[in-house]
Amino acid sequence: MMNHIIIAFTFTGLAVAPFSQRARCAIAYATFPGLIAVIIQCCNHIDLASELTFYSAFHTDIRNVAIHVVFVPLIVWTAMFYVAYVPLPQTTFRVFHKPINFAHILAAAFSIFHIRCDAALGALAALLWWAMAISATWAIDTFETCADKATTPRGKPKAKWSYGTCAMISGLVHVLSWYMQLHPGHAIFEGRKPALVDAMYQSFSVAPLFVFFEGAFALGYRPELAQLVHEGVATQHHAWASGQVAA
Repeated sequence: MMNHIIIAFTFTGLAVAPFSQRARCAIAYATFPGLIAVIIQCCNHIDLASELTFYSAFHTDIRNVAIHVVFVPLIVWTAMFYVAYVPLPQTTFRVFHKPINFAHILAAAFSIFHIRCDAALGALAALLWWAMAISATWAIDTFETCADKATTPRGKPKAKWSYGTCAMISGLVHVLSWYMQLHPGHAIFEGRKPALVDAMYQSFSVAPLFVFFEGAFALGYRPELAQLVHEGVATQHHAWASGQVAA
């Protein structure tokens, strides 16, 4: 029940965020405790095989996996656009001469957790998360904040985007990304509910890394881990088929 309440709150915030700075602030501050929990979790033992098995069990159809490989990173990137509007209060820290914001915090939390899960793939993922956070911050600063001060040679204000246009554009991509995963991906191809219905926090933290491992496993990376995950998925599917556990 609590997981469903969190899902409803999260998706309501994501739906409103393209149009409201208050919603973007609410998302940023509401997710902050979760990001801290992710970092704290890194201090404990992480059962990577179990984490990947949980998420992989809901993603076995190759078409659904391909959709997630494309659209999970887009969900992360567009979400970073939302929270890049929200600066961290009372701090002088800067990233590439830009005040630190919640996109940087999200990138840092993901990077720490994913490197802790697997140093090589985690480092590769961290490069992507930081590129996303920095690019989102740059876009907002370039196309909105700087435009507010732009003037013509005669000193008149230049035509500019209304504040939040970057969020609205990213919101279109964000909605498309969720639609592709939930409808074609799960409802049609996989024929199974998404993992976040059972464990939203675990899904959000593992899904981005799942994308990297799917590609790495296909290239022969860590075959012993891949075997554990495949066996675990088969066991989970057998439990669902026999009715031992609800699918």
